[in-house]
Amino acid sequence: METNMFARKIAMITGLGTLFFACPFAFSQQKGCPASTRVKAVRLAQDAKKAVDGGQFEQAIKLLEDAYELCPIPELRHSVGRVQEQAGKYGEALASYSACIEEGATGELLEECKEGAKRMEIVFASGTLKVITDVPDAKVFIDDSSEPQPVGVPIKVKAGTHEIRVEAQGRKDFKAVVDVPGGGEKVVEASLELEVPKPALLQVKTEPQVCELVIDGKPFGKVKKEPIELPPGVHQIEARAEGFVSVSSRVLLEPGKVTEVALTLSPIQVEKPLVSEVRPRRALWNWVGIGIGSALIAGSVFPFVRYGLDKKEARPASAYYTGDTVSPTNAIIGGVLLGTGTVAIVTSLVLWPKSKASVSLAPYNSGAKAMLSLSW
Repeated sequence: METNMFARKIAMITGLGTLFFACPFAFSQQKGCPASTRVKAVRLAQDAKKAVDGGQFEQAIKLLEDAYELCPIPELRHSVGRVQEQAGKYGEALASYSACIEEGATGELLEECKEGAKRMEIVFASGTLKVITDVPDAKVFIDDSSEPQPVGVPIKVKAGTHEIRVEAQGRKDFKAVVDVPGGGEKVVEASLELEVPKPALLQVKTEPQVCELVIDGKPFGKVKKEPIELPPGVHQIEARAEGFVSVSSRVLLEPGKVTEVALTLSPIQVEKPLVSEVRPRRALWNWVGIGIGSALIAGSVFPFVRYGLDKKEARPASAYYTGDTVSPTNAIIGGVLLGTGTVAIVTSLVLWPKSKASVSLAPYNSGAKAMLSLSW
C-alpha cells in the first residue's frame, strides 16, 4: 500500500507542468524501493520538475534517472521518456517507453507508454535533411525526385541513406550519399564549383586545300584536317590563298559540338592588256637625216651654179684661145653634197628602223589604268 502511494506521489510530481501529460495513478507492485529512499526519490522528482520548467532538460533527465536508481518503478521510466522526448532525444525516449512497458506498467500508464513508443517509432522512422551552400539560387533534389527543394531549409525525409544532388546555373552539380538519422537532422555543406564550358569544335574545308585561316581577325595557320577547339559563340572565319579572292563566313559554335564550314576561293582573273595601234611614225633621227639630206642636196646647187658661171666666163672669144681651163672644184663640191644628201635621205627612208606609237590598258587594283607608251 505504501508503494502504491509512493507511485501516485511520483506521478503527481512528474505529471505537473506544461511539458508533461498527467501520469495515471496506477498501482505499482515494484519492490526494491525502501521507505528510507522514497523521500529522497520524491525530492529528486521535484527538482526534475523545476529543471523542466526552466528548460534544463539534461539536468531533469539526470535527476529522474537518479530517482529511478533509488526506486525503479515504471512511473519514473515514463517520466524519463517524456523529458527525453521534449529534449529531442527520440531514440532514448523510445528506449525509456519500451522499458516502461517491459517493467510491468499497467492501466493508463501502460497505454501512455505504448502511445509514447508509437510516437517515437514514427518520429524515429524519419529525420530532417538540411543542405547549406553559398549559392542562394541552388536547388536540392533527393533520390529520384524531380521536385526541387530549397537550400537552407530542413527537409523531412525517411531515416536512412539518401542520394542528394544540388544544382545551380553555371555550376557543377554536387552529388553525395548521406545517412539521415531517425529523429535527427543531417546537415550537408554543398560546395558548387564554377562550371567550365566545353570547347566548341570547328572543322574547316577549303578549295583549294592549301589556305591560311584567319579567325576573328587573328592568323590561325594553315587549314588542318583536325577540328579546331574554340570558345562557344559567334566567330568570323576567313580563308586566304595567294592568287585567289579571300572568302569569309560567320558561324555559331555550340559547346561540345563539331561545326563544319566549307569555303571555296575563286582565282583572281588577270585581263590581257588592250593595245590600240596607230599609224607608223618615223623616229626623230629619221627626220633629222631627211632634213640634213635635203639641205645637202639644196646646198649642192650653189657649187654647180658657180661652176657653170665660171665656165661661161672663161669661154674663149675665138676658137683660137689657148688660155687655162676652169677648175672643177665647184663641180666636185656640188657632186659631193648632192651624193651625200641623197644617201642621207635614202638611208632615213629605207634603211633606218621604223617605230610605232601605242596605247595600253592593263588592270590596276580594282579598276583599269590607261598607260600610253611612245617610242621614237
